[in-house]
Amino acid sequence: MSFDMTQLKNRLAAEGTITLEIRVRAGSGPEGLETAPDGMLSARVSAPREKGKANLRLVKILTREFSVPKDAVEILRGRTASKKLVRVRTH
Repeated sequence: MSFDMTQLKNRLAAEGTITLEIRVRAGSGPEGLETAPDGMLSARVSAPREKGKANLRLVKILTREFSVPKDAVEILRGRTASKKLVRVRTH
């Protein structure tokens, strides 16, 4: 499955919330979202996987990509794992 960011943004606008499964690659750059070879949504973050730094960068990337405030992005599952379940909401 390939992720079309325009479709995800439209779905967020229409439904008010989306839940995404994201694989985070910490300590890699340039930062951004992409579709991994296996079809999963993948995020590259420059921060290391220590003390929640990579999670903070992931939230920042998602707030920028979806034009939402920081408190509209919530990591539901996987805070200490590379595979995360994240909810993005509109206000």
